[in-house]
Order: sequence, then C-alpha cells, then structure tokens
Amino acid sequence: MKTELVAFTISFAAYLAIAFFSTIAKPFSASEHLVAGRRLNKYLVGISAAATGNSGFIMTGMVGLGYLGGTMWLLLPVSWLIGDILFWKIFPMRINDLARKDRSYTLTEMLAHTATGRIKTAIIALTSIIIFVLTGIYTASQWLAGGKVLSVFLDIGLDAGIVVTGAIVIAYCAIGGLRSSVNTDVFQAALVVTVTVMALIAVISNYDSWDVIADRLRAVDPTFVDPFAKFTTIGFAGFVLGFAAASLGFSLGQPQVIVRYFAGLTPEETRAAWWIYIGYLHFTWVGMTLFGILVRGIMPGLSDGEIALAVFFNSGFPPIISGIVLAGIFACIASTADSVLLAVTNVITHDLPILFGFKRLETRFTLLLATVFVGTATILIAVFVDGSVFQISLFAISLVGASLAPAVMIRLLGWHSTPLSIFLTIALGFVAALLWRVFGYNNVLNEAAIGIATGLLVNFGFSRVGR
Repeated sequence: MKTELVAFTISFAAYLAIAFFSTIAKPFSASEHLVAGRRLNKYLVGISAAATGNSGFIMTGMVGLGYLGGTMWLLLPVSWLIGDILFWKIFPMRINDLARKDRSYTLTEMLAHTATGRIKTAIIALTSIIIFVLTGIYTASQWLAGGKVLSVFLDIGLDAGIVVTGAIVIAYCAIGGLRSSVNTDVFQAALVVTVTVMALIAVISNYDSWDVIADRLRAVDPTFVDPFAKFTTIGFAGFVLGFAAASLGFSLGQPQVIVRYFAGLTPEETRAAWWIYIGYLHFTWVGMTLFGILVRGIMPGLSDGEIALAVFFNSGFPPIISGIVLAGIFACIASTADSVLLAVTNVITHDLPILFGFKRLETRFTLLLATVFVGTATILIAVFVDGSVFQISLFAISLVGASLAPAVMIRLLGWHSTPLSIFLTIALGFVAALLWRVFGYNNVLNEAAIGIATGLLVNFGFSRVGR
C-alpha cells in the first residue's frame, strides 16, 4: 500500500508541476488559455488529442468488454479506425484553417459564426447546453473509472475513490488552460503506453503457449475466441457501421478534442499529426482489449470486468510494479478528465456570458470558480449514476456526435446552409438519436449514425427552403 501511494503521489506531483510551469511560461490571455496561442506542433496535437480521446474507457471499459465478451470486442477499435481514417483524410486541416479564419476559440463559436440576432443566440444556447450536459456526463464517467481503480488499489469505497479522483484532477486543471492540459497529456501518454506494454507481457507470461490460451478461453465460453460467433450478417454490418459513425461523430463533435486541432501551428502541421494520433490511440485500445480477453483465462470469476486490470496487478506483483500501473491507469483517466472539465468550464466562462449581456468571464479567479463548480457537479453525478464506464461514456459521446458532428461537417465542407438550418441540424440530430436509443435500436446500430444522417438531411432540406 505504501509503495503504491508513493508512486501515485509522485505522479500527482508531476501533474501539478507541469500544469504550474506551463501556466507561468506564457502571459495569461484568452488565446493562450483556450487554444494555447495556436502554436502546437504535430507531436503535441497528435499525442494530446489521442490522450484526450483515450479516457478511462480504455483501461476500465475496454478491459471489461474484452473480459466479458471475448474477441468480438476487438472489432470495436477496428470499426472505430474506419471513422478515424475518414476523419483524418478530410477534416483536421479544414478545422484549423476555419478556426483561424473565423477567429474561433471554441466549437460553439465556430457553429454560430455565420449567424446573427436571435438565431445566433439560439445556436449558442443549444450548443452550450448539449456540451454542458452531455460532456458533463462524460466527465462523470471518468470519475467513475477512477473510483473503481482507486477502490481496488487503495482499499477504499467506490464513492470515496470517485471523490479522490475528481479532487486530484480539479486541483491541477484549475491551475492552467489548454497548454498545461496538453503538456500533462504528454507525460500521461508515456505512462499509459508503459502500462499497456507491461500488462500484455505480464498476462501472456501466465500461459505456456497460444494453444493453452485458446483452450482456457474456450473453457470459459466456446464462442469466446471467435469474434464473429455472436453476429448475424446484418448485426455485424450494423456494429461496424455504427461504431465507425460514432468514431467520426466523436472526432467532429467532442469540444475537448476538436480544440486541439484549433490550436495547431498551421493546417498542414495539424494534418501531419494523424499517424501519432492513430498509432497511440489504437495501440492502447487493442492492447487493453486483448489484456481483458487474456486475463479472463487467469481470473475467470470477477463480477466486474472493468476492475480486471487493477485486480490483476494488485494480486501478487511487487509493490513498485503495482504503483506504476496505478499511476498509469490514473493517467489515462486524468488525461481525458482534465480536458473535458476544461471544455465544460469554457462553456460557462466563454460561450454563455454573451447570451446574458455580460463580458466573458475569463480571469484566473472566474476560471477557478467555474472549474470547481463543474468538477463538483460531475462528481455528484458519478456518485449517483447507475451504469458501467463503457455504457455512460458511449451514451454521452454518441449523443454529442449525433447532434454537433453534422453541423461541424457542414461548416467544414462548405455545404450550403443557413443559420436556421444549422440550428435545426443540431436539434433534430439530437432528437433523432435520443429517440433511436429510447426505443432500443442502438443495440442494432449506434445512434450517432442516425443523428448524423438526420442532421445532414435536415440541413439539405431546410437550407434550400431558406434560400
């Protein structure tokens, strides 16, 4: 316990130090706080965007899916990769270029840029509410992931683990803006890669051969090692298409990720980050899913597969190894949580004040208050919410993608639109996706695909009526 706490404390101290020195390195300004002065190179863009995208979903949710469902869940990162490739082929250069031309600091500003009057107010209000509520729920899923991990390693209750996770991330997130978030992401990414490699080596070393692996996993479930066994042809097509659409919606709709592309040094430098982003993201995704699959043959009786990584390294490994793993898992969670917390805070301090006739509230003190407020509110959500990290994360990111991604796509591709059609694209994309989920069809096809298709069709129709 003492060694684990030492490693955990050292990593936390590193986060605070990086955040502090990143903040004092540049004078405070809206540009510096929100988009790091638009000076990020391809390595910082790629690593930070991928670390932000990874989230606690990787080391808890994906491990749990692999543990419970077997090799079929390796098809999720493969499906997600389709959306990632499509996104990087078309959009990052356009995002950076448009953000510079519009002088947009937030996703909300980009969507409302061409509007005026009441419709501009409506777009800002609707976008801000979606980001505040759904991204807030996504933040809560990160606290839940951290709570599960800390409850195993530190032998504390789940609720206490949630509070500790939230308090730590709020502490260093409150120090600085995007630049400090990006710099801590780099440190955290190194820890996550280290833990992924350690986990795969450790779990594979428990088996004498690949034949032994297959035999043990088939003993758990005869279909465990067959990724296609539980799919019909239509079901497989829906799985791949749905998660590819969710991937595209995530990349285009998540404010905490898209702001990294706003901050790139040039459009070309932003586009050059593609191989860094995809390499890091999918190595950890596939690695953690594979770990969850393999650890099932060693520890078949866990009631919650999302704690498998923590339980595995907390049982029989030297304390220094357990401490590094604890720090790495927490880094994966924190790299997303602080970015999402920053994105929601920016809604309060940058986007919403102009709706009420106020100046933007971007001082160090108001940013601190907003961070503490959002952090506390999302901790309470995490304590009372019912569901797994995977379920909560997927719910939030799918609905955000369904509502915001089609409107972002329209602006980036220069398709004909009007301010009213953009507003309706966001609103009806969200409604269609929510109804799809309420009626249970998301088990066949992820709701992001429905929301994106609906939004694009709505804009096609209403933009021509407006014209």
